[in-house]
Amino acid sequence: MFTVFAAKFKEYFKQANILGAIVLFAGILLYVDFQFFLQAESTIFVVFRYTLLTIAFVYIIMLPYLFPLLVEKKQTIREVLKSMLFISITRIVHSAIMVIGSITIFAAYSRLAGFFLFFLGSTIALWLTWNVRAAYRNILRKHA
Repeated sequence: MFTVFAAKFKEYFKQANILGAIVLFAGILLYVDFQFFLQAESTIFVVFRYTLLTIAFVYIIMLPYLFPLLVEKKQTIREVLKSMLFISITRIVHSAIMVIGSITIFAAYSRLAGFFLFFLGSTIALWLTWNVRAAYRNILRKHA
């Protein structure tokens, strides 16, 4: 398993970093915009605030698909972003289960300090990858 991880890590290092930077920048932009709209009291700003919350919800639901979709099959960054959006919206229940499962894993490991340090990242990565593969297989099965 480690050799497969090392090979994929070397293969997708640059693309994963660019994709991570894009998603990080989008998250920072959402946060800054939300803080700006939180300060204003006008009705139009309230509408913008709720629109931004909806966009933030879709952003959070898309995040678990980020790296598993990148390594699932050879795709460009644009294709990965489109796939993330498509799968996260069409499989909303599956996406919510992934987010809730990740939070549950984090909460369970936060109680066990030794396990937190060594197993949190790999357990969450395994959980997300397994769920993304299941969702991706379901989509391919329905389209075949």
